[in-house]
Amino acid sequence: SFCDLRGYGFKVSGTPLMNFSAHRFTTQDLTAAKHTYDLSARDEITVNLDYRQNGIGTASCGPGVLPQYHLKAEKFAFSVKFKPVTA
Repeated sequence: SFCDLRGYGFKVSGTPLMNFSAHRFTTQDLTAAKHTYDLSARDEITVNLDYRQNGIGTASCGPGVLPQYHLKAEKFAFSVKFKPVTA
């Protein structure tokens, strides 16, 4: 859930269980920054909801993605619910 200092906000739930990240930076901010000191925190929070994430590894300087962590292009379905939160 995400709430302001007064306790108002929203709760996110997903089926199946989902991954998320929350930052005071946009994706564009993170892409453009060459160093962490290039980032300026924003007033708003950017929330990314991810159904799944592919594993890391490119085999360029180590092993590639292990089979169990490799996402395949296939049909999928999920649901996301947003519920208000009040103090």
